[in-house]
Amino acid sequence: MRFQFASLLLYNSPFNDAILEFNDGFLPVSRMILASHSEKFYLLFCENPKQAHFKDLNMKLKDFEVYYEYLHLDTHFKVDGDKMVSIMKVQAALQVYDLRLQIDNWLLSRQFASHLGSLFEKTKNKVLAKQHYLTRQIIGSNLKELCTVKAFGTFSRDNFLSFLNRDFIKTKDQGVLLEIIGQWVMYAFDTRKSDWLPLVKQLDFSNINFCILRFYLDENTQIFHIPELATYLFEKTRKTIRKEYPSIMPKYSKMMLFGGKAETDSIVEIDIQENSVKIIGQLSIGKVDHCAEQIGDYVFVLGDAENEQVEKFAIQFRCLNNILF
Repeated sequence: MRFQFASLLLYNSPFNDAILEFNDGFLPVSRMILASHSEKFYLLFCENPKQAHFKDLNMKLKDFEVYYEYLHLDTHFKVDGDKMVSIMKVQAALQVYDLRLQIDNWLLSRQFASHLGSLFEKTKNKVLAKQHYLTRQIIGSNLKELCTVKAFGTFSRDNFLSFLNRDFIKTKDQGVLLEIIGQWVMYAFDTRKSDWLPLVKQLDFSNINFCILRFYLDENTQIFHIPELATYLFEKTRKTIRKEYPSIMPKYSKMMLFGGKAETDSIVEIDIQENSVKIIGQLSIGKVDHCAEQIGDYVFVLGDAENEQVEKFAIQFRCLNNILF
C-alpha cells in the first residue's frame, strides 16, 4: 500500500525518532518506517526500545540514503545504474525479501534496460563482487526477458565478451544468445561488426531451429554486408533444413563423372550437400566422348568412338562390371 504523503516526510519529517550513524555520516530516521520493511531493523529497535542512536550498521550513508529514499517514494522512485549499486549493497546487508523481488523487477524492466551495461561494469570489482555475481545470476536466469527489452546494447565490448564466456554459453538457450549477439552488434554496428562472426561461431547451431535462423536473417539485413558471416549462417541454415525437413531434400545428392578428356579412366563423385569432389574409382577402359545413364542403383557407362564396350557401375557397392553386346 502506498502512503500518499510519504514523499513529504523524506527530508523534513517531524516523526523521526532515531539516528543511524555510519562511517561516512549520520541520518535521522523513522523507526516505524524502517521496522515495517526490514526484519533486522524490527529486531534491533524492539531489543532497544529506549535507545535512539545506533552505530555500525555495516553500510555507508550514501548507499543507505538511496534505500531510505526508495522507502518513501515507492513507485515514484527513479532507479539508475548508480542507485541500483547502492540498493544492492543495502540488500546484501539487510536481506529484505521484498527488496530482492524489486531488484529483479527493475533489472527486467524496459526502463532499466539502458542502465544494465553500466550496472554490470560498475559492479565488476572486488569490492562489489557479491553484487556483480547477483547481477550476472539475474541476467543469466532471465536472458529471454532481457533480450525482449534489448538490454545488452549498452554493454561495452570488454564487458560483453566477458559476459559471454564459454561456460556461460554452454548452459543457455542458443537461439536467445544468437539474438542477443545481433542486438549488441547492431547497437553500434560500425565498431562491433568485426566481432559478429567470432561470437556466433561459439554457439551450438544444432540447438537452433530453422524458424529462428530464418527470422534472424530477415531481421538482421546488415549480415549481408559481412560476406564471411553471411556464408557461415547460410551454411548453418542449410544443414538445419536438412536435419529438420529431410523429406524436402532430393533423394540423390551425389553425381558421378566417368572419364573425360583430362582423366579418361577416372570415376569422380560430386556431393552437392557436402560440397565435396573426390575420385572413388577407375574405369577398366578409359573413355572420352561418351555418355552415362542411371537406371535404378546402377550407372551404365556407354562406349565412345574408340571403344564400344559398356560398363555397369553399382552405386551402392562402387564396383564395375563389363557388359558385352
